[in-house]
Amino acid sequence: MPHPLDVPEILHVDPGETFQEVATIKRDKKGVLVVSRKGKKEPKTTKYKQYEGTHGEILLVPIVELLEREAWLYQNPEALASVHRGLQQSTQGKVNYLGDFTQFADDSIEET
Repeated sequence: MPHPLDVPEILHVDPGETFQEVATIKRDKKGVLVVSRKGKKEPKTTKYKQYEGTHGEILLVPIVELLEREAWLYQNPEALASVHRGLQQSTQGKVNYLGDFTQFADDSIEET
């Protein structure tokens, strides 16, 4: 049962977005709809947000979930812009060598 404070998200589809029919599917004996992407590479995600239109249309949107400790970057436009700038500068070869940092490495730390 949904939490009483959960408010359904309303999806506003991009006006330039188009949809085409790709298949007609029906429920199996257990009432399950099996959706496939014929001729397309399967997405890496296994989760989808389901939206329902005012006329009963169903739209499935693949989603990726982030760990809370990683989500902060996407919630901070200034930090995200800084990362994008750094990546762009790196691809353009605009880098500064700051020396060897192996002296600060702690080899005793085990990765989980």
